[in-house]
Amino acid sequence: MYQSFMAGYVKRINEATLNVTIGGIRIGSAKYTRLAQINLKSRVITFSRFAIENVPERGRRYLVLHELAHVKEANHTKRFWDLVGAFEPDYKRVGKSLQTAFAENVRKSRSILSPGKLINSQDVDFEDLHFDEYDCTDFDPAIEGGSDEFEEE
Repeated sequence: MYQSFMAGYVKRINEATLNVTIGGIRIGSAKYTRLAQINLKSRVITFSRFAIENVPERGRRYLVLHELAHVKEANHTKRFWDLVGAFEPDYKRVGKSLQTAFAENVRKSRSILSPGKLINSQDVDFEDLHFDEYDCTDFDPAIEGGSDEFEEE
């Protein structure tokens, strides 16, 4: 459902900003710290559907810029944040807004009806959602090209 939309969306933003080579777009369903990730070897960007659906447009755009910037600078260095900031000067605030929307999407997905019992998001401990103002992708350069935590839908 989101695959073709995000492919076109990333292409438009990439052409208007960093203009880097991308190997493809995937949609996953990660529910914890990975909003998106890029495999630097294949240059395939994987987005969690919880980070792209029902989120502010500016947050979705920031997430794309964040992943595109990793092609030019793998780590979250000053150079990396300067690249992101060149196209989204308010990236800290926008990133926090995106994280809030992501967490809400995850909470909503946890409200499920099971046989004889309603499990509500208020019953789920979301303390495991670890975000900081600098790391929205949980990128680990020690893992060649990132990880495969995402499951494709």
